[in-house]
Amino acid sequence: MKQHKADRSIELGKSYYYGFAARNSSGISEPSEPTNAVSASNRILIDEFENDTNIFAMSADVKFATGGWANRTIEDATRLLARAGEYIIYRLPTRIDSLYLDVLFTTARRDSTIEFSAGKTPENFSPVVSSREVFELYSNHNGFYVAGRYILRDIPSDDRLIKISLANSTQLGRIEISYGSIR
Repeated sequence: MKQHKADRSIELGKSYYYGFAARNSSGISEPSEPTNAVSASNRILIDEFENDTNIFAMSADVKFATGGWANRTIEDATRLLARAGEYIIYRLPTRIDSLYLDVLFTTARRDSTIEFSAGKTPENFSPVVSSREVFELYSNHNGFYVAGRYILRDIPSDDRLIKISLANSTQLGRIEISYGSIR
């Protein structure tokens, strides 16, 4: 079972020290030594698609898949599934700096395209250019899904909404949206 803790109380420009403890079937470990100073220069929204908590809006047929996928994805088993034309929208409180979307291509074709757009209001979106990487590091004879990543960096500074229009044969695994950086 994954468990993540997010420090939502940080103030940008300040430094913080963190200690960690691990939990497993044997109990909770002793706390680690504090980390070196970590400077908060931006905020990051991370969504691993366990549910719709972080999503501002989405089309009706978007589904969250859990369990049973690990043998096909070679990692965690939480995914967002949708048909072509379905969408999800994120709303951020300040300027969006960048976006990284990790995906899995579920067929031999790696040409599935996800479209991104940004806007100030849900009624006003404009396309945003993304780049895409595919990580097929070995011959895939076992039918594992192939990992990919979409990257957005040039998001209009006044836009607070990101719309992701989905494609067939693609599952979403994780999104990281960096926003509100100190410039």
